[in-house]
Amino acid sequence: VLFALLASGCESDLEQLRATNQCVRCYLNESDLAGADLQGANLTWTYLEHAMLDDANLSGVNLNGARLSGASLRRAVLWRADIRKASLVRGVLDHADLREANLSETDLSHAQLTGARLDGADLTAAVLRFADLRGASLKAANLQQADL
Repeated sequence: VLFALLASGCESDLEQLRATNQCVRCYLNESDLAGADLQGANLTWTYLEHAMLDDANLSGVNLNGARLSGASLRRAVLWRADIRKASLVRGVLDHADLREANLSETDLSHAQLTGARLDGADLTAAVLRFADLRGASLKAANLQQADL
């Protein structure tokens, strides 16, 4: 597995993220970033599939177009994050703080969002098919054209 990570450039991308708080179009699949403080990071079009981001601070992060399928973001703080046109298919976002996040056109099919806070979030045209929203808070969330 380590060889695969090095071959994909994952290790150098991870170093770039740590040094500059940005990593555009990087490959960070399966990275362990649990508890990381990535507040305000630019991760546009970055691959974070099956990454571990539990308890991470992602407030104000730019994840526009990012690929987070199967990623774990339990209790992560994504307040005011830009997550437009991203893929969170089968993502685990239980008890995540997504208040005022922009999730327009994001694919959240089969995602686990139990107890998540989505107050004021923009979910315009988001795909929420088969998403588990039990106990989630959606006060003032925009669900126009969302696929439920």
